[in-house]
Amino acid sequence: MLRNSQAAWGSIARGLHWTIAAFVLFSVGFGWWMTHLAERAGRLSLYQYHSSIGYSVALLLLLRLGWRLFDPAPPMPAGTLRWERLAARAGHILLYLDALAVTISGWLLLGTMRRPLDAALLGLVNVPVPNLGRERHDLMEQTHEVLSYLLLALIAVHVAGALRHHFIRKNDILRRMW
Repeated sequence: MLRNSQAAWGSIARGLHWTIAAFVLFSVGFGWWMTHLAERAGRLSLYQYHSSIGYSVALLLLLRLGWRLFDPAPPMPAGTLRWERLAARAGHILLYLDALAVTISGWLLLGTMRRPLDAALLGLVNVPVPNLGRERHDLMEQTHEVLSYLLLALIAVHVAGALRHHFIRKNDILRRMW
């Protein structure tokens, strides 16, 4: 089933969800490794690779949001408390907003590098980078880093919520996305 039903997410929504999750987790881990452990001399190509992944995440996020408009989410299970509905909605909104903010801040960070950095969406389409000037580099780098760690925290809360529904509330929230 491609589209969402009353009981489960459709294969398109699930595919986008898990692909974005994999890309985001890989990108944050790769970004940390790249800035903390990789040899400085080879970092330019690592930044290009990391940026290409970020562009892919941005595209996938926009596709996911577009699909959500076209194919609304399945309803929450019967018996879901009001605060749970509000928390789920707020959590999803924060996940989307922060994930987009991370990708945008990474893109803006490229405009503060010493040398221009060519990175391409899906390895095919060059993405123009705004020239923000070197003086904004530290601010943009810290912003990108903080937003990335915030995204990891939001993901942890999201996973904890899904596990709570599965093991404590014993409903199908996790199964219908799995």
